[in-house]
Amino acid sequence: MLIPDAAADSRIPDAMRRAGPRSLLAAPLEADVQVLGILGLARRAGQDFDAEEIALLASIADQLGVAVQSHRVREMAGRAKILEDRQALARDMHDSVTQMLYALTALTEAGQTQLERGAVSDVGPTLARIGDTARQALKEIRLFIHQLRPSVLGAEGLVAALHMRLAAVEGRSGMLTHLLADENLRLPPVVENELYQIALEALNNVLRHAQAHTVTVTLRHDDQGIVLEIVDTGGGFDLATARSGGVGLISMRERAESLGGTFTISSRPGSGTRVRVRIEPK
Repeated sequence: MLIPDAAADSRIPDAMRRAGPRSLLAAPLEADVQVLGILGLARRAGQDFDAEEIALLASIADQLGVAVQSHRVREMAGRAKILEDRQALARDMHDSVTQMLYALTALTEAGQTQLERGAVSDVGPTLARIGDTARQALKEIRLFIHQLRPSVLGAEGLVAALHMRLAAVEGRSGMLTHLLADENLRLPPVVENELYQIALEALNNVLRHAQAHTVTVTLRHDDQGIVLEIVDTGGGFDLATARSGGVGLISMRERAESLGGTFTISSRPGSGTRVRVRIEPK
């Protein structure tokens, strides 16, 4: 929209008119037939805006509209991912901590019943089971706290965070864990964060589904790029069933692709599982 005489145009607010523009030029910021804003230019003196200037402003407005829309889409995707992670954490807590708390309640009631019946000799084993269950619940809660706030990732890097996570996996399940990586390796923060989240999801799947004795995480960075592998010795699974039922595979793939990398997974019942992320050098 071109307004050649801003002082005489009643559509111009008084505050803007007092700024003294001679002419105004405005173009909408649009995306998907939606107006996101307005880009405007004001000229206090000189000639009116010519056709070339009008076309240039329209072109800039078109590009800005696309940029604003892309930013909004990324923000929405980020919020959706946060919600997805929270829902996954809630499911995990229900499957582990909630069930343990329910077991503690049941064991406590059983111990109370034993006392009321005078079966004192049975109370000791019941108390022992209560203690074991409470300790396991504490391990689970600590694991979830670490999952919510892996502060070591930002302070010490991906390798240190993986060491801590694998130690938590061992403490929770008794599974043997190995990390093969250069202890001094540091990567850009966004790369470390996405790779950590991929490893976190893969290790959670091992804990939930694999019934593995050993899990090995390998991280290397050389002239061929960055490679992250998580390999377990568990029972494996049918990939077709996993893709339809979902065990976080889509999330891991999206994170890898957001880094310009590739995500592959190989597994079959009875043979364990290998998750691999590769990021080509830039």
